[in-house]
Amino acid sequence: MMKADEYSQEDEDGFCYMLLCRSILGRVLHCRDVRPKADVLEECQASGWDSLCGDRWAAVGTFREFVLFEPNQVYPAFILRYKPWSEATFCRAIRDASDAHDLEAASRLVPLTAILTDEHPDASVRYRLALLQATHSKLLIPELSRRLSDHRFRVRRASMLALMYLAAQTTTVEGIAQAVPALVESLGDTEIEIRTGAARTLERLGESSSLAVPALTNCLKDPANEMRAAAATALGQLGYQAVVAVPALLLCTSDEVEPVRVAAIVALGNLPPNAAPEPVVRMLQARLDDASGEVRSAAATALGQFGGVYVATVVPDLAARLGDSQADVRKAVAQALGKLGQKAAPAVPALVRSLKDPDMQVRRASATSLGRLGVNAAPAASALADALRDSNAQVRQASAVALGHLGRRNVAVDSSIVQALLKRGLIDANAEVRAASAESLADMARLGSLGDNAELVEKTMAVRVKDDDPNVRASAKGCLMQLRKKDKNDESESEDHQSSVIQLNWRRTEGQMRALRSVHAAHSH
Repeated sequence: MMKADEYSQEDEDGFCYMLLCRSILGRVLHCRDVRPKADVLEECQASGWDSLCGDRWAAVGTFREFVLFEPNQVYPAFILRYKPWSEATFCRAIRDASDAHDLEAASRLVPLTAILTDEHPDASVRYRLALLQATHSKLLIPELSRRLSDHRFRVRRASMLALMYLAAQTTTVEGIAQAVPALVESLGDTEIEIRTGAARTLERLGESSSLAVPALTNCLKDPANEMRAAAATALGQLGYQAVVAVPALLLCTSDEVEPVRVAAIVALGNLPPNAAPEPVVRMLQARLDDASGEVRSAAATALGQFGGVYVATVVPDLAARLGDSQADVRKAVAQALGKLGQKAAPAVPALVRSLKDPDMQVRRASATSLGRLGVNAAPAASALADALRDSNAQVRQASAVALGHLGRRNVAVDSSIVQALLKRGLIDANAEVRAASAESLADMARLGSLGDNAELVEKTMAVRVKDDDPNVRASAKGCLMQLRKKDKNDESESEDHQSSVIQLNWRRTEGQMRALRSVHAAHSH
């Protein structure tokens, strides 16, 4: 609880908590009479009036109004007592103004709404006010946009935060696009918090804020590190419209500040794949050797986004980075190779080695990526089968999943995989590993890769349909369905074959009968 004096002190913007609280407490009366004595206040209280006394002030009020004998003081307990009613009144005023499209009322309510949404001490009140803004955004957005040029920093900041919140709501994105011109203007605000807020709001709007591309590109030269990073991040969300900013973003990849380099690389990685010129790929390859691990990770991730066009040179560079000194970089590289798909086949040996990486996340990413390489990762089958013994359950699960994605191999390899899934995966202590193993066996059944192990798999799945975990039971049932479906198809094919043979024999017999009849007719003549 704050002291009463703190509610009466104005800040440099001319706002104070007392005024904000009064604005939502209803009717305020200032009594110019001498403050009543204590017995008078007690008498008022006994007759149904609420009264609170302090050393320097006294307040007497009802649910509709209250009287201040010293207007510079508002007691916190009094505010809290009237809190539910005052909040309802304030929210109702916003709704009424929205329904009536009362722009004059909106101009008075919006600044207070924005400030209270940001600064109110009660999280539930902030949440309700934020929802109210989203619901009535059509009325509030124009006024919030106008307030971005207010001379008071507190108003600009609160309005920016409100627009940033609205930009994240899918139901209001279309309406908030009208705030883009004001947000572009705010990119030149004197306060760094306003400039970065504008960039982040434009980022959330995505391609709806394409009008901001020139201004954001210019912000890449901002003296504030945080602003350059925010501008680069925003440009990365604007799609094709941001292609014109590629030269400026390339310059930022050499920025002396690490977060700026990372933001620029991430932005370039978010460009449409066919919009990335060769200089961008060459730059990303060069950044794989950056002194910063964050930059190397970002470069690897970006290469995974569109490096497939230049796969011949990209894959060897990425594979070499699987030996990076930082685990986060190795993980990003493994994931990038998986995104390149079958084109990353030359990296299979390096990914197999990474299945033994000391970091669990690297091992899991390597197993997942090998699965994404499909049939081209067939040489990794035995290594993935061995990974079912990994000490980490997530690695074992990823390995079990990957084994089901490798396509058909030779009979010996298929048999070893089936045995590994049956003897390790399906009896694993972790339910997710068992479920993944059952799914992979179902995939192999669908491809006809079970061979002579089909009967054993069916018997094992008949047991697993009684597993304690519902996901394992569901996966086991799915595998049994695949096996039975294949049996029916085989029977159908056999019946079709027999039918074809019968029809062929019948046609031959019929032909022979016709020939005999012809011969008999000739002898008769």
